[in-house]
Amino acid sequence: MIITPAATPTARKPSPQLQRRPASISGSSGAALALAIAVTLAENEVGSSTLATIDDAQITGADDVEVKALSDGTIDATSAAVSFSLGVSSGFSLGGSGTGAEANNTITSTTEASIRNGADLDNSGSVTVDATDDSDIDSTLVSAAAAITAAAGVSISVSVAVALAENTIGGATTATVEGVTLDAGGPVSVLATGSQKIESTGVAVAFALAAGGGAGLAGAGTGAVANNVTTNVVEASVVNSTVDGTTLEVKADSQADIDATLVSAAVSVGAGGGAGASAAVAVAIAENEIGGSTRARIVNTDVDTTGTVLVDALANNTIDALGVAAAVAVSAGGGIAIALSGAAAIAENTLTNLVEAGLTGGSVVDASSVTINAKDQSAIDSTLVAASLSVSGGGG
Repeated sequence: MIITPAATPTARKPSPQLQRRPASISGSSGAALALAIAVTLAENEVGSSTLATIDDAQITGADDVEVKALSDGTIDATSAAVSFSLGVSSGFSLGGSGTGAEANNTITSTTEASIRNGADLDNSGSVTVDATDDSDIDSTLVSAAAAITAAAGVSISVSVAVALAENTIGGATTATVEGVTLDAGGPVSVLATGSQKIESTGVAVAFALAAGGGAGLAGAGTGAVANNVTTNVVEASVVNSTVDGTTLEVKADSQADIDATLVSAAVSVGAGGGAGASAAVAVAIAENEIGGSTRARIVNTDVDTTGTVLVDALANNTIDALGVAAAVAVSAGGGIAIALSGAAAIAENTLTNLVEAGLTGGSVVDASSVTINAKDQSAIDSTLVAASLSVSGGGG
């Protein structure tokens, strides 16, 4: 006989693909003005509370007893903003193009599997208490802007693109046996597993071209910014109880992964019969943080097994960050030519893990062997590339 009070809500919130593609085209024999703006915003939130429990109950004559809670939350968000402006005039031409793509994604879950509050189990098989949380965020943002102007007199073109992403996963995953009596004919397992993954991709691209018979002035700027955070409490415990079985394992396993890729690129070209000037700036900023705690413990408990007792806490967290920023400015003028460019790629990666495994509080254990393991094998891999190029040529 298997008794399985199981709760398994699955929360999935795929964001619809958001796209904005405005375009502006202007032509005039005197003055031309062209302006295009595109903005997308995605707000996605998943919250869940999952509980599977045997509370103040008595079970006898059963074979295996399983108490399992599973939480599975997923957010898949894709957002793109694209704008284009074109201005042509025999006198004066001004063009501007701007885009912004933003996504805020949050998953918060509480998952518990437990036997507690004076429950009494006497069964011939195994006892399993298993809590699992599996949360994923996949966020992709693209922001692209282009502005082109041409005039017989003065031509000015400005283009700006920004991509902003904020992704957060938090909550608690708990498997516990507290204040109970277990008399099992097989192994007793108390397992807590937390798995969180964030994949964040942000791309911002801007292009500006200004050509004028008198002067051509062009400017392009981009920014790609991502803030990714996971904080989860994972705990497996046996507290204030009496446990008999062939073996006892109390295991807490936490795995959090952040994979962040940011690309920011800006190109500006300014050309004029008299003067040409261009400026390009590209910035990529990534802030990634993994925190929380992983605990496995036996506290104030009498344990009698014919085999082994294992108390194991493992944290295996990784941050993989790639940031690329590139800026190119080109200018040409019959008299004066000025070109300025700048690029910056910045990453701040933080791991703050608390990992504990213990047998404490006056516990008494009768077993063939006792193993206590606490291990943190977290890692950070960060790659940043920033490049800028300025080219100018003038006849004066």
